Amino acid sequence: MFHLIITNVIYYTYLVAVTDFSIDEVWIDFQPFILKSILSRALDLLIIVVFIKLLEGYWAFQKQKLQVVSLENQLHLSKLEALRAQLDPHFLFNTLHTLHALIGYDDQKAKSMLIKVTGLMRKTLDQRGKHLISLEEELEYTQNYLDIEQERFHDRLEVMLNIAEETKQIQVPALILQPLVENAFKHGISLLETKGEIQLSASLGNSRLILELRNSIPKEIKLSKIPSNQLGLHNVRKRLDQVYGDQYEFIKRREGDKYVVRIIIENQKGV
Repeated sequence: MFHLIITNVIYYTYLVAVTDFSIDEVWIDFQPFILKSILSRALDLLIIVVFIKLLEGYWAFQKQKLQVVSLENQLHLSKLEALRAQLDPHFLFNTLHTLHALIGYDDQKAKSMLIKVTGLMRKTLDQRGKHLISLEEELEYTQNYLDIEQERFHDRLEVMLNIAEETKQIQVPALILQPLVENAFKHGISLLETKGEIQLSASLGNSRLILELRNSIPKEIKLSKIPSNQLGLHNVRKRLDQVYGDQYEFIKRREGDKYVVRIIIENQKGV
C-alpha cells in the first residue's frame, strides 16, 4: 500500500506540475484504477512472500543437510580412530616381540627395524583426523608395515607391488589396506612352513579403481578351517559403504594356493 500511494503521488504530482491537470481531475482519473492497483500489489506481495518462504525452506534444508554431513563425518572419524586403536596394539605386540628376538642377535637389524617402527607411528599420528587420503599416502604407510613384517619373516616372505602411476593421487579411505594386509599375514603367511608371497596391485580401467591383494595360504588347509578375521574385513566393508554407498565391489576368494581380496571402486578418474 505504501508503494502504491508513493508511486501514484509522484506520478500525478508530475502531471499536475507539467500539464493543466487539476487536483479534482487527478482523483477522477485515478478512481477507476484503485481496486485493480490494490489487487496487483497484493499479488506482487504474495509472490514475494512465497519466494522468500521457498528460499527460507531451501536454506533450512541445506543447513540441516550440512549438519547431517558434519555428524556423519564425525562418526566416520570416530570409527577410524577406533580402527586405529584396534590395529596398533596387535601390530606393536608382534613388532616388539621381533625386536626382543633381534636385540643381541642382530643389533643392526634391530636398530633398522626400530627406525621403521618409529616412522610408521609418526605417519599414523600425521594421519589422525583424516578420513580420506591419497592412495600414494596409504601405500607409503602400507609399505612401511610390509618392511617391518619382512624383518619378522626374513627370507620366508616375498613382497611384490604393482602400482599404476595414475592411481596414486586418487583419494581413498585412510587405512583401507591395513586390515587386508594384516589379515594376509595373520591367516596366510604365518601359517606357511615354506616361503610365502604377498602381491599388492592398483590399476585404473574404465574409470574404476581396482585394488587387489594376493597372499599365499597353505595348500592343504581349507578356507573353512582357517581362523577368519571377519572383524577386519567387516570394518573394511563398512567403511567402503560409508564412503561409496553402492558404487563399489568387494570380492574375496581362494585361487589355488592364493587368497585374493579385490576392491573395485566406481567413477574414479586418473590425475
